[in-house]
Amino acid sequence: MSDQYQAPRTGVEIALAKIWEQALNIEPIGIRDHFTDDLGGDSIVAVRIIEPIQKKIGVTLQMTALFDAPTIAELASYLTKNYKNQIHLLMDYAQELDDQKEEKNQAIQPLQDSQLQAYQRAIHTLFNTEAGISPTPEDKLDSAVFILSPPRSGSTLLRIMLAGHTKLFSPQELNLLPFPSMQQRATQTGERLTFFMQEGVAQALMEAKGCTQQEATDFIQDIETKDKSIAEVYAAIQNSIGNRVLVDKSPLNASYPLAVEQIEQLFESPKYIHLTRHPYGMIKSYAEERSDMLFPFELDIEPEQFAEANWLSSHQAIEQGLEDIPMRRQMNLTFEQLTASPETSMKKVCHFLNIDYHLSMVNPYDDKDQRMTKSVNDKGIMIGDRKFYQHKNIDPNVANTWKETYTEDFLRDDTLELASLFGYQSIQDMD
Repeated sequence: MSDQYQAPRTGVEIALAKIWEQALNIEPIGIRDHFTDDLGGDSIVAVRIIEPIQKKIGVTLQMTALFDAPTIAELASYLTKNYKNQIHLLMDYAQELDDQKEEKNQAIQPLQDSQLQAYQRAIHTLFNTEAGISPTPEDKLDSAVFILSPPRSGSTLLRIMLAGHTKLFSPQELNLLPFPSMQQRATQTGERLTFFMQEGVAQALMEAKGCTQQEATDFIQDIETKDKSIAEVYAAIQNSIGNRVLVDKSPLNASYPLAVEQIEQLFESPKYIHLTRHPYGMIKSYAEERSDMLFPFELDIEPEQFAEANWLSSHQAIEQGLEDIPMRRQMNLTFEQLTASPETSMKKVCHFLNIDYHLSMVNPYDDKDQRMTKSVNDKGIMIGDRKFYQHKNIDPNVANTWKETYTEDFLRDDTLELASLFGYQSIQDMD
């Protein structure tokens, strides 16, 4: 512990101190004590801290919070800033409640041009798009299927449904494509995202190669140290899955402006499933899960604005990238279709992929081992959509829950215009 104990000063800090003390079995814990350096916290303890906070505030708190804010004082500020509409649930006994309630029902502000441009600049910097794409390997990789969609668009459900087919290999998020090499991938995303960047690749290697978690982790560390190319990692997976076709469903790919161009350089005749969801549905889910907190940069905008910037920029890039791709290698699918008519949707996907339809594909909660839905890390936490695991079957109502939250349009004109091309109406047009 730090040399000088500093007691909690606010309701939020008091609440967090109690949670930390219970999780670490240490009393008292000062607001400047560092989670790992002073208190010896690890991933298991992190789960015991994150989970009760999530339960109290009623929305997802990403594991990265403890990397971004490793002391009680910093975490209190972090939560107050990023969860302003929920923080009162954590400190409902404190005097600050009245101040927080004033902001609770604040109207969602439209995404401004300057904010959209700031998001796009940050994305281009993250992926170093000025450097262009990786060169074509000497021998192109075998064909693969890429699900292109922003986060919170139903890609986890779709990839698990596809994992039910014996001719497909559909792992968790690989998060490989936007980076030229594994070392640069680790450098550009940083230590705080190591868990999210390694989990999907580790599980894919374990399943494909039949190796242990430690062997998969050692393999990843080795290819990072040797700065091997992303193509070599894809090849290692493809070479171990026999005649099955690899499915890459990483939502991070959709955020990468050069995704389709890069895929075409690496793979022989790849196929694309462009998955869409109504922007309001995606934004509501995105804001609830605080998916914006996973990006290794910070913007001074609300979660809903960040989500719209992601939705709009991603789909614009996907549409532009697919313009010159033959229609036989691309198909469109909506989350609303997938949940309302899963069998019809899967038959269309199978026809597109030139494989027979299997009834198991519409039972995504069966055969969990085959579908790679179990965590392989010591945190016991999955990447992808954790809400998927809260259901027992495909629920068609999930796609429309946003209608209970949003009753007036707040989206930009260009977002609504692109949404209309996908068949989605504005709230005004629905009335």
